[in-house]
Amino acid sequence: MRIVDSDVLSRCEPGAAQGVPSPPGILSLSNGQVIATYRTGTAKAGDDEVIRMVGAGDSGRTWSEPRITFELPRLPSSQRVDRNRSSKVF
Repeated sequence: MRIVDSDVLSRCEPGAAQGVPSPPGILSLSNGQVIATYRTGTAKAGDDEVIRMVGAGDSGRTWSEPRITFELPRLPSSQRVDRNRSSKVF
């Protein structure tokens, strides 16, 4: 693979559903199609994270609108980890 151009797959929108995108996973096919997936949410590892997918049929020059392909499971509040508290794992 050779980088011939660059673009933005997802713009951060602080406080919005796309506030914190993760680095994408990218698949380039021999027919020129490129597929990218990435996670977004209002916070990293937040309860509202989803996996989005975009595609391009022209080797990545123009991208489709993102669509949600997977919603991460939501844990009941009693099972969530408080990331602000220190804890021990045994």
